[in-house]
Amino acid sequence: MSQHGVEFGLKTVRLALCFGAASLLLTGCGKKPPPPPPSVDVAIVTVTPRAATVTEDYVAQTEAVNTVEIRPRVGGVLEKRLPNEGERGLISGTICRFL
Repeated sequence: MSQHGVEFGLKTVRLALCFGAASLLLTGCGKKPPPPPPSVDVAIVTVTPRAATVTEDYVAQTEAVNTVEIRPRVGGVLEKRLPNEGERGLISGTICRFL
């Protein structure tokens, strides 16, 4: 390649770069900024300190500290428990009836 051909090639590359840069600059200038978003209505609340009751519920199981086992000393079929569950019975009273 001759000296003249190299100069012609460089001029063409420079010219192409100038046109490319000019086209990028001109396309960037033509865009308008987007309009701002519309305003949103909001509620305003005045906060004042006051007493509040906070309650929390938890799921749990309870177990008695003292447990009592009732074991029969006689044979038979239990017909009825006389003190109903939750009632207090007499110390010397009847607690069950057998057939």
